[in-house]
Amino acid sequence: MWTADSIDSLVSLKRRIYLSAWPFGVAALLAAWLFKAVAGRTSAVEQLLFPVVSIYFAVFAIALWRWRSEKSLLLIERSLFVVVALTLLARYYDVLFLGNSSNHADALADLLYWFPLVYIIAHLTFNRHGNMVCLLFFAALLSVGLVYVVRIFQFGNMNDAYVLIRFYLGNVVYIVLLVAVTLLKELYSRATHDAQNMMQLAHTDPTVGLPNRRQMQTLLRKELERAKRFDRAFSVVFFDLDQFKQINDVYGHELGDTVLRVVATLVKEHLRPSDEIGRWGGDEFLVLVPELDATSAAQMAERLRQIIRAHPIDGIGAASVSFGVAAYPRFDSEDDLLRAADRALARAKTKGKNRVETET
Repeated sequence: MWTADSIDSLVSLKRRIYLSAWPFGVAALLAAWLFKAVAGRTSAVEQLLFPVVSIYFAVFAIALWRWRSEKSLLLIERSLFVVVALTLLARYYDVLFLGNSSNHADALADLLYWFPLVYIIAHLTFNRHGNMVCLLFFAALLSVGLVYVVRIFQFGNMNDAYVLIRFYLGNVVYIVLLVAVTLLKELYSRATHDAQNMMQLAHTDPTVGLPNRRQMQTLLRKELERAKRFDRAFSVVFFDLDQFKQINDVYGHELGDTVLRVVATLVKEHLRPSDEIGRWGGDEFLVLVPELDATSAAQMAERLRQIIRAHPIDGIGAASVSFGVAAYPRFDSEDDLLRAADRALARAKTKGKNRVETET
């Protein structure tokens, strides 16, 4: 799914591409204009096209430089497509109907090099509709050629038929390749999206939308390794809802799931960005607390306990939560940390629930 950041990045990337390509396009246009003018071979169509397209390129660069929004870029891209497409169609008509018939082959070969621009710009500008726009442009191109072919038949001159066939086959190749690239891109995007969804499902608890037990075990391993490597404090906190079975039995599992989501959201909102919370199983949650020793982690847990206790939940009123805290380096393995925090949580339950206990 596109986010605001990803769209802004795409717009910025497109602007840089167009601005980078702009000098080369201007150089090619001016070179063609200069050489034809020196040789005295500028046609009437080219005498109109060269100044008009040059002015457009100047306006194009100014617009790209000043307008940076997605909507303005789309307008600029579409104007570029229209100008390039109409310019090449006009040149194609000029070559066939107004130019010297003795050099059609050379003129068409030179013109063919520029037609990929139309198809590329169409795909960049119109995205999923790019294939249709390319086909419409090719249909217009083909219509001009068919009129010329009819004229050939009328006058009995078939010398240019082979040139035209090669010209159209070249355009067909461009379209087919771009269609193939578009399809492959869509397949890749779909596969990437599906893989991301599968990854999320594999590591996220669907009820509360938090990392599941498997993901928390992976995160625990990484945080403990980091604490050992840099000789830093690290704590783990188990907590679960008091009398959660009674909530399910009295109010039903649907409300029980709602309570889990509310409590999980409250805790997540009041954790530091570096902390991680995930569902361990049932109504039990695990919080990973880097850089805090057991005392500081217990203070954090007490603050969370008070926040949860003071937060009313529709349908049941207030809920209470018990916490168990254990820390590295007192417990220096994953299993030892988890067992110690679990013992502290069990002690909190035994002592009357709605409290924080620390295993030392």
